[in-house]
Amino acid sequence: MGHQIFFSMTKKMHHALPGDAIHLSELKVGIYKEVISEHAVRNHLDHGFVIIHAPQPLPMVSHDRKSGPWSWHCHVDLTNPNRTSGTPS
Repeated sequence: MGHQIFFSMTKKMHHALPGDAIHLSELKVGIYKEVISEHAVRNHLDHGFVIIHAPQPLPMVSHDRKSGPWSWHCHVDLTNPNRTSGTPS
């Protein structure tokens, strides 16, 4: 169940980058942090260079021992942000 919530949250995060309003409960944020921690352990973050291609796993950087640089490629178009987003989803 936690991973289903994680993926629904990451979809919301993807839409929030260009300005859509979102609401994340404390429960969902806790699940998100737990899944990020699991992925950080599983992915052995002690590499010389790490590239993140999506915004959702960015918090994994807080689990790194900083043995090398991290790079984030934002594939979400942020050139035309939604400045009048509606009710958080």
